[in-house]
Amino acid sequence: MPQPLIWLTGDVTHADFAPAVAWLREEATCLIVSAGTRLPCNDSFPVAILILQSRPGVVLDESVELLHRRAPLARLIALVGPWCEGELRSGTPKHGLTRIASHQWSLRLPRELELAAGVTRAASRRPRTFSDVDRLLCTSQTRSPGDSSHGQASVLTNCRQSFTALADACALGGLQSVWEQPESGLDSTADIVLIDGWEAQPRLIQNETGSPPAILLLDWPRPDDLARAAAAGMSRVLAKPLLLADLLATLDDLLGPASSGHCAKVA
Repeated sequence: MPQPLIWLTGDVTHADFAPAVAWLREEATCLIVSAGTRLPCNDSFPVAILILQSRPGVVLDESVELLHRRAPLARLIALVGPWCEGELRSGTPKHGLTRIASHQWSLRLPRELELAAGVTRAASRRPRTFSDVDRLLCTSQTRSPGDSSHGQASVLTNCRQSFTALADACALGGLQSVWEQPESGLDSTADIVLIDGWEAQPRLIQNETGSPPAILLLDWPRPDDLARAAAAGMSRVLAKPLLLADLLATLDDLLGPASSGHCAKVA
């Protein structure tokens, strides 16, 4: 099967996006373009236009619209760096595209570009008028707890509501959850550990032999959080609010395939 064509525009060489761009060059045919780029005269049109934006204003709305007029069937996806977080709270984020934070690219970009296993081509085509809520609703799938077995999850959190939400989410991935207090330390008998923020970090997790993989859940993780998590021996860092699709894909990666895609949120 020929590789899909993807247009890249914006901060293509920025360090925040280096891993994602390297992966894309292996999985797809990539063409770096701008609004004024002269394109070859052939019938090749991209399946997606990927906007790489390290800071607000790097890629103008007008440039995005010009590119999209040249390939109106292409999906618009923005890969944004940590300096763009404020756009969602007080800025003016670009509308009509799918937004992915740079630290989430490995989980979400393959699915959005339909390059992930189990995602069929054109299955996720959506109009630009779709909101984030519409995307969640149209891509959610029904799955019953216990459809598959992953074992036991140890959930470290100080909040009962957080444990309940995470336990329900883990049940969809075939995990039974046990609530652990952070001060009790790491339960080495669990198959996986979920840690609800830095305040719930156990006393010891430094990649001990035989210790279970650990997933750290953070609000707005920054590059220094990712570096700190790696140094602490965390297996993955997931952003909150947590998408079930992200959690289940991470469980599949760490424990073996046993779950399917969800796109509901866990607070």
